[in-house]
Amino acid sequence: MSKLNMVGCLATSLLLGSAAWGGSIAVSVADLGRGPANAPADLNHDIIRHDTGTGRVTIHHVDHTGLDLIESEFTLDGLELTDDQAGTEYSAGQIIFNNNGTNGSGARANYEVNGRITSLELTSGGSNHNVNTDRLPGAGPLTDSGLRMFPLVAENSNANGTNANANAFVAPYPNKDVDDHSHVTGFRIISPGSGANIDGISIPSFRLSLYPIPANDDAFGDIYLYTDSSGGISAVEHEDDTPTTPVGDKIIHNLTDVLVDTEHTEVDDSVYYFNQMNTNGLTHQHYDTHPIGVRFKADGDSVQFSSPPQIELYRGGEVVHVALHDEGSGFLSDPEFSDGSEQGGTGLSLNWQRRGPIHAITDFDPGSGYQSLPTLTLSDPHGQGSGAQVTLLHTEAFQGGPR
Repeated sequence: MSKLNMVGCLATSLLLGSAAWGGSIAVSVADLGRGPANAPADLNHDIIRHDTGTGRVTIHHVDHTGLDLIESEFTLDGLELTDDQAGTEYSAGQIIFNNNGTNGSGARANYEVNGRITSLELTSGGSNHNVNTDRLPGAGPLTDSGLRMFPLVAENSNANGTNANANAFVAPYPNKDVDDHSHVTGFRIISPGSGANIDGISIPSFRLSLYPIPANDDAFGDIYLYTDSSGGISAVEHEDDTPTTPVGDKIIHNLTDVLVDTEHTEVDDSVYYFNQMNTNGLTHQHYDTHPIGVRFKADGDSVQFSSPPQIELYRGGEVVHVALHDEGSGFLSDPEFSDGSEQGGTGLSLNWQRRGPIHAITDFDPGSGYQSLPTLTLSDPHGQGSGAQVTLLHTEAFQGGPR
C-alpha cells in the first residue's frame, strides 16, 4: 500500500470511528475526487456523514495531507407545482415568501393561471356609441324602446383557447338622433342612500329633479323615488306608470323589463331609461355642454338624508350595462376586450377577473441569506382560489471536517 493511501486510510478510520462526532454517522464511503467542480478520482476514500440529530450532511474529502474542508450555504433553488394540484379558481398573482425566522430576504416569484374570463363589470360607459349597434332581440319598429346593443370580444392569444364574448347595452338617443346630446335618456342609482326625511319626519317617497330645470319639465311629468324602511330608494316610477301598465306603454323602463340574466351576468336592476316610444327624455340647451345637477324634492321642500343617494345620469350613446355570455377558455394572460371604437365610441372601460388553475411559475428570485425555508402564500387577488400546492426546492447547508 502506498504511503499516501496509508495516510488516507488512517484518516478514514479515525473519522469513521471517532466518538467526537456524537450522533453523526457515515452513510457512504467513496472516492469523490478533491472537491472542485468536475474533479477526477484521486485514489483517496472520501466520507459522507449524516447527523441524525440536526439533519446536517457533511462531506469529508481526504487527501495526502489529511481532511479537506468542503461546504455549501443553504439556498433556495426554485419552485415547482405539485402534480395534479394546480388548484381551481385562482387569479394570476404573486407567491409571497414569509421570511420570519429565516434570516433571509428578497425571494419572490409570480404565477400565471390557465383561466377563463369571469365577473365582467362596466367601470365607465364612455360616449358616442352610435354606429354598428343593434336593436334588442325581438324589437321591431313598433316595439323599439331605443336601447341598443353591440358585441364585445376578448380575443385569446392562446391557439388552444377560445375567445370570451359579451354584449354592451347603450342608452337611447332621443328620437334616434345620434347627434343629439342635449337629452338625459337614462340613469343609474349608484347608492340608494338612507334616512330620507323632511324636518326629521320620514317620508315614503320623493321626486327626482334635474338642474338646470329641463325645458320640458312640466310636460314630462314627475319621477317618483319610493323609500324602504331605512329611508333609501327602493323603487322608481313615473307618475303615469303603474304596476299594471304594460311594459311597452311605460315612460320609464328598468333594464329588467327588457333584458334577462345570462348564465354569467345578472341584469343590473339599478339602471333605468326612458322608453323612446313615449318620450325623448329630459332636455335643456346646456345639457350637452354643462354639468347636470340632481335634486330631491317633496312638496317643494328639499329632502334631507342620513346618507344621500347617488345617481348617475346617461345621455344617448353611453354604455349602461354589459353582459357576459361566453367566458372563453385557456387564457394564459390578460386579454383586451374590444373597446367600442367600431361603434364610433370612446372611453368605454371594463373590469373582469381571469380565473382558473395555476399554469406556470415565473420570475423566481431566490433572494439571499436564508438559513431555513420560508412559508409560501399565493396572493390570489380575487380570493376565489383553492387546492394548489407549490413546493419550494432548496439545498441544505453542509460542511466538511477540518484539514
